[in-house]
Amino acid sequence: MNETDNIFGANLKKLKEIHLISFKDISQLTKIPTQTLWRYEKGENVPTIYTANKIAKLFNVSLNDMLSCEAINITEIVNKKLNNYLDICSMCLSNNNNICKNIRCHTLLKIKKLRKILESAE
Repeated sequence: MNETDNIFGANLKKLKEIHLISFKDISQLTKIPTQTLWRYEKGENVPTIYTANKIAKLFNVSLNDMLSCEAINITEIVNKKLNNYLDICSMCLSNNNNICKNIRCHTLLKIKKLRKILESAE
């Protein structure tokens, strides 16, 4: 099955990469088994409308976006996430405790990954 035959799976893969989230994380948040999510991404199964909508809501996109052949606006999503991570770093800069240092370090790593995604999308 090619990518145009599996629009939902291609969009799921793209959003998973942008959000730096694993199938295990998605499964815990949606209660959809990881194996089922994997099959959606590979095009071996097709989700029900209810399940597809549940996944779309998790990523804060519309069901229409998940099912659309049109490319999901990666730049817009990544920029929003970058802004969120930068806000987190800013809040933690004022605190010098170990928890904030760990949060800053983790957040900066995510920012680097998102920048690479953004560069490859352009």
